[in-house]
Amino acid sequence: MKVIFEEVSDALFLTAIFGSVFSLFLLYLIRFIRSTFDPAIVTLFQITFTFFILVGSGLAYAEVWISYVVFFVTIVFFRKVSIVSGTLFTIKEWQMLTTIFIVISIFTNVILVYKKGFILFHPNPSEAKLVYYQGFGIFKRINEIAAPLCGVAALYLLYEKRLGRGILLLLYTSFLLISSGAKSGLISMVFFVGAFYHFYDIKISRTKIFLLGLAVLTSVLSLFYWIYKDRFLEGFYNRMVAFADGPYYYYAGNLQDRLNYSPDYALDQFLVSVRLRSELRYISLGPAINREYFHHKDELTGPNPQFSVEAQAMFGTLFFLYPFIIGMTFAVLRRTAATPFALIILSLFFNPLPIDSQYAFSNIVTLLVLLSLISFVKFFSVKIKRAETLET
Repeated sequence: MKVIFEEVSDALFLTAIFGSVFSLFLLYLIRFIRSTFDPAIVTLFQITFTFFILVGSGLAYAEVWISYVVFFVTIVFFRKVSIVSGTLFTIKEWQMLTTIFIVISIFTNVILVYKKGFILFHPNPSEAKLVYYQGFGIFKRINEIAAPLCGVAALYLLYEKRLGRGILLLLYTSFLLISSGAKSGLISMVFFVGAFYHFYDIKISRTKIFLLGLAVLTSVLSLFYWIYKDRFLEGFYNRMVAFADGPYYYYAGNLQDRLNYSPDYALDQFLVSVRLRSELRYISLGPAINREYFHHKDELTGPNPQFSVEAQAMFGTLFFLYPFIIGMTFAVLRRTAATPFALIILSLFFNPLPIDSQYAFSNIVTLLVLLSLISFVKFFSVKIKRAETLET
């Protein structure tokens, strides 16, 4: 039985990295990617890295090639297509929503810190985060929403030269990210910058961009050293290679005939969340791959399956339809986002969509709540404007 960490050679690892970087550069040239810190860059890197690993391992069957070609042709073709024209929600309305979430999140985090302590002060934060939100699941959702909203709002304040408030909100954003329990949580900040840069022409010299990129790389390696100590390079290698583990085991184990699902598999967790189903009908593909390949039974943990695996598992001989649907959704939602707030919030859905559709659709509940709240904000802001107009 092949284990991916033992089978991927150093040469293949480096080839996959350079091949992925070159692929991302091509997407940058056509302006699909706007910067090094684009919120979608990790997803796109994971997809391309996996493809090169599969090719180098001799596992890129015809279905794999077709899936990847269809996906990338689709995102390029639809890169300028939007669902709506103009701005559905204004910057001011997003900022009002952010203010609401700041108030709510301060209240909920005071309760969390009082009940559970500050997660980063725990001897083992990675272990603590598993139980930190136990009994307070809604608080975790609030932090996951408040962090990107606060991060983008802080960048607006800094952009407008309101440094005091901007730095204060940036510090609060850092607290929210650290509260996730992930030591790498602060790295998310660069993607907030990427969302902002997507819409605003921030004049940054190439030297500063290089230094910022170097600082991010150094931070990532430092975090791995903090976690793995003397084995940090091995830990970094294993984490990178793990990007491709789901598809690798699926194709290496010839699981195409053993894992068959209906197209509603992607909606399974979402339908349970909105009470349209009483319980889950399917074991997620990640744990199912572990069960079939390693004979390890754990229905909660497993590798990310990615769209090429989901395509064959859900659509069989019509697998090529799935990467088209995923690619179109991915590209159109990115284009539809008209503000940094919208881009970073919509990315909660479209970024994980090509990696794990069940997780992406589980986030739809959060997006529906957000849509309701900002629609509520918009309704009252319109009422206030009309009242002010009548007074004048």
